Formats: sequence, structure tokens, C-alpha cells
Amino acid sequence: MVILLVPRHLERVPIIVEEIAEPVTLLADLKRGVMRESSIILIDSMGFLTTCYQISELAIVGGSFVPGVGGHNILEPIQCSLPVFFGPYMQSQKVLASSVIIANAGLQLDASKISQKAMEFLCDSESSSLIREAGKRLLDAHQGVSDKTFVYLENLFLNME
Repeated sequence: MVILLVPRHLERVPIIVEEIAEPVTLLADLKRGVMRESSIILIDSMGFLTTCYQISELAIVGGSFVPGVGGHNILEPIQCSLPVFFGPYMQSQKVLASSVIIANAGLQLDASKISQKAMEFLCDSESSSLIREAGKRLLDAHQGVSDKTFVYLENLFLNME
């Protein structure tokens, strides 16, 4: 198993490397053809998050496990047909978190359960399929929301004149 770590703030890359107890391969190393014996690849460049989601089996949205960060967009991995685990700190994404939970398109859990749930999930292809299907249904249900919102606002402003 390979773990891809994609920090939101690249200035934290050296700190992350120091905090991890085992060898880490940086994306920059891979680009230069240098591969360390490591099961962790740290993405140290911007613009690779979607690619990482596309080649992964599971997304764990780390910022949602940290108090005060506010949560991140858990819909991005779902858009890549990827199951998502996220934490309790979703204050800036409450509606999205609630929608994902109700749709069974992701799993909200405490940080202490990440390892156990990830291993259970990765070993159970039926659970993976069910959550991927739920994610697709959630996305399908919200298809065209931007267009509907625009039409609503347009009508609202036209009726104000």
C-alpha cells in the first residue's frame, strides 16, 4: 500500500517530513527519477490533488480532523468516484458534510479510528462499491444546481424591476 500525502500548505512539507517516522519520497524526487524505499509519497507541488484522487482507493481529508481549520471540500474526492473519510471539524462545510453523511457517500469519524476503518474499508470491496455508488447518486441529484441557482437569481432580480 502506498500513501499519498497532499498538504494544503506547501511550506509545511519540511515539517511533515520530520514528523513522519519512516522514509518519505517527495514528488520532486520522483520527477528526477529518485525513488526511496518508502510507502509514503509526499506531494510537494501544487496542482496534483485531482490526479491523486483519480489514482487512489480512498481519500482521507486531513484538515477536517484538526480543530480550527474548518474542514475542506469533501465533494472533490466524490467527484473522482472516490470514497471519502473526514473528521468532525467541518464548520465551514456543514451542509456539505451533512449531505454526504445522509447520502452514505462518505464516512465522518474521529482521528483515532482512521487506521482501523481504512483497513476494514480497503479489505471490503462491497463497502467500497456501495459508498462509490452513493457518491454518484449524490452528485447526480445535484446535477445542474448552478444553472438552477442562476435562473432563480435572474428571475429574482427581474421581478425586482
